[in-house]
Order: sequence, then C-alpha cells, then structure tokens
Amino acid sequence: MKPLDCQWLDDYLAGELPCDWLPLFEQHVKDCAACVEEVAQWRALRTELSRASRTLEPPPDALLQSIQAMYEPAPSPSRKPSRARRFAAAVAAVCLMAGLFFAAIAARQEVPDVAVENQIAEVTPPPSVTHVELPDDVIGVPIDIGDPDVTVVWVYPVYQPPGDDN
Repeated sequence: MKPLDCQWLDDYLAGELPCDWLPLFEQHVKDCAACVEEVAQWRALRTELSRASRTLEPPPDALLQSIQAMYEPAPSPSRKPSRARRFAAAVAAVCLMAGLFFAAIAARQEVPDVAVENQIAEVTPPPSVTHVELPDDVIGVPIDIGDPDVTVVWVYPVYQPPGDDN
C-alpha cells in the first residue's frame, strides 16, 4: 500500500482494512485534508442515522400481522392416499418388475464359446511419425488428448503490429 493513497478510504470506514495497513492508513487520514473531511462527514451521517433510528415509532401490531400474513404460505390440505391406492401402486410396481425381469430373460442371448486364439487381434506395426510444417505467421501447440493415435494441434496467429510488413 502506498502511504498516501486515498483509494482505501471506503475499506477503512467499513472496518475492512487489513490490520497491518491500519496504522499506516490512520496516519494518512490525519495528514490528508480530503480524507479528514470524508471521515468527518461519514461520522456525522452515522450519528444522525443512529439518533433518527432511536426516535422512530414502532409500527402498529396490526400492520406487522398483516405483513406476516402476506408472506406466510397458505396451509395445504394433507392428502393421505387411501389404503386401496397404496395397494394398487404396490401391485403395479411388482407387475412392472416382473415384466422387466421376464423381458430381460427373453432378450438374453447365449454367447458362443470361441477359442482364445481366435480372439487375439493381429499385431499392427506402430504408427509412423508425421511431421507437419506450419507457416511462419502461426504457432502450433500440440495437445495431449489421451489417445496415442491422435494428435490435436491448436494453431494461434502470431501478433504482427500494424504497419509491420514482414
């Protein structure tokens, strides 16, 4: 923090200035006429607001109750499902689970046994390395996407200031 910096006045007045800056800024406030005037106005405003809040009359109880009634949720009637509805829902759930179970059994296909030798894929040679030449007015940045067979390159233009005809 610069010792003579007025930009921290709002933090100082709000009590949010870091503790280690407080002594430096309090010294600045004493030496800076603009900050002295701001602090005096702020303190006068706080005093006036405090005095005004003590002289306010409390609102009537009827007004408070009507305001509270506007914001309280209306009581909702509790509907408890009848015993017959609960039983019907349970029967429907059991029927649905049984139908899904039998559909899964019907859709199940037997996997033929294949010899392990037939499942081994042919070994392919490693991919060849490809070199790409980029023009001088771009920068290419290779990005690892986790696939060893794929390379992604982000291409960025090189900044050329206006009037530079290189």
